[in-house]
Amino acid sequence: MPFILARYSKQRKHLEAKARRAAAAAGYSILKSKVRPGGYRLIDQSRNIAGERFTLSAEDVLRIIERSKE
Repeated sequence: MPFILARYSKQRKHLEAKARRAAAAAGYSILKSKVRPGGYRLIDQSRNIAGERFTLSAEDVLRIIERSKE
């Protein structure tokens, strides 16, 4: 069981890093909730873009960034 948890944790960290890189490339930042596990907020320098109450997952962040490129 510990192997499965470690693998899941590595995948989550990898996905978070990917979302952070994509956000930075698009001119955004990601804030990670300290209270809500896996909760993120996407912001730019002047305002909140999405996930005001840290309701986004890393996958959500990636989807939003992909849509903003279109």
